[in-house]
Amino acid sequence: MRHLAWLLGLLAAAPARALCLNEVLANPAGSEYEDEFIELWQDDSLAVDLTGWRVGDGTASDELRPWAGGSLLLAPGALALILDSGHQGAYLGELPPGTLLLGVPDGALGSGGLSNSSPEELQLLDAAGSLVDRVWTRPELPEGRSLERRESGRDCPDCWHESRMDGGTPGRPNSVRRRDDELQIRALDAAGLDLEASGRLGFHGRLDIRAGVAPCLDSLELPLELEAGAVRRIPWPNLPLPGQNPLRLEARPGTDEVQLLLDTLGWRTPAPGELFIEALQPGGTDWLQLRSGGCPCRLDGLRLTGRSFALTLSGELPAGGRLLLGAQPPVCPDPPVDGRSLSLGLAAGVELTGPAGQPLDGAAWPPPGAEAWPWRRLDPARAGDDPGNWRAAPGLQPGCTPADWPAPPQAPADWWVSSARLCPGDGPEGCWVVEAGPRIPAAWTCEIWTLEGRLRARFPVRATRLVWDGRDEAGRVLETGLYLVRLSGGGREQLHALALHRP
Repeated sequence: MRHLAWLLGLLAAAPARALCLNEVLANPAGSEYEDEFIELWQDDSLAVDLTGWRVGDGTASDELRPWAGGSLLLAPGALALILDSGHQGAYLGELPPGTLLLGVPDGALGSGGLSNSSPEELQLLDAAGSLVDRVWTRPELPEGRSLERRESGRDCPDCWHESRMDGGTPGRPNSVRRRDDELQIRALDAAGLDLEASGRLGFHGRLDIRAGVAPCLDSLELPLELEAGAVRRIPWPNLPLPGQNPLRLEARPGTDEVQLLLDTLGWRTPAPGELFIEALQPGGTDWLQLRSGGCPCRLDGLRLTGRSFALTLSGELPAGGRLLLGAQPPVCPDPPVDGRSLSLGLAAGVELTGPAGQPLDGAAWPPPGAEAWPWRRLDPARAGDDPGNWRAAPGLQPGCTPADWPAPPQAPADWWVSSARLCPGDGPEGCWVVEAGPRIPAAWTCEIWTLEGRLRARFPVRATRLVWDGRDEAGRVLETGLYLVRLSGGGREQLHALALHRP
């Protein structure tokens, strides 16, 4: 009878496992006092009132409170996010609808915040003070990586794993979850990525790619049908930013449940005028200014080299922003400053290169004679290593731009495309438009290729504008899928990924 009573008690307690700890971020990127979170998940058929529920670290516990006057009612199948008062909103704008936000009375999770130096036991207690769930934190995880539960509701030695995502997956299904329709990244390089349908049911849904940051932001939605074990090569879309582009990928199976795959960076070499050396001062008080064009630009991994120095850069420039390099303090207060020493010389040059050593820009100036004047660039779109593109500017101060100097123009692209998606139909909304820039001759070519390397359509163009309705040369509408568009002419080439959806 004692064994029967014990078994009945165990079965009676089992439903409580339907509400459990699901994810913990104890060591956010940056300040250790900001953006910590604990995530709860519940799979009951009824909503759960969390009034009186508590979270703790074995030493102290905090009662859950509504966030900003919200609710304590957790809907069936929903996620709840417990935040501390130091939360800086790092991911609030990306939370799916229905995510319940909670706080704690003293503003700090655990005993003064979650520990980054030693493991601690996090506990979830119900309104009666009974232990519902627990997990030990792992301080050995990299900064910004959360601890995720692989199988929600189960307690096992192998249930918790490091998130695949920087910043974790707050409010979204865990990246380490086992799924029958799982999609995994097999390989990743500068040109694209290889995706494998690693679940037993394959993958049938769509892939969402978002690249860049506002105001230079692009997105692409791709239908994706893969049998179990199949691998598909996906090229990156045309990246909207020079430098490193923040990329976010989400796979949505047919159930429309989001599985976050990856945050990463993709590189596009800046075109002339997008990132350039705009001014410099050689000869003893050496400084140099970088400037971005009409889009923000990531500098991480770029190198500036001269006669006797080599600097590796980092950070980001806003659209039209400047970076002052050199030991001279800025006279104008706007630009950020990199105070490392430069040695430019009176008759020399510098080179700006990308992470793989590719040349991006340069500067060369003629001997200024008896005095070392500041020099200003005349045309951002012209080569900076042409001495004729530089003019002496005696009144130019570090960190400043002359009042009569117009804002640098954004260099024209070789081709502009209207979108990364086409839904063929009647009217202009069912067309895809390509505009040739001024550097493209009157005769150029547009080719539509499948990802398997099969040419599906080819259009010789003798105008500055092409309007395409999704049909091949014979008038047949191409089938739904992802295509690679190759634009070529005048010795230039540009590739785009295009998702085509038949009505």
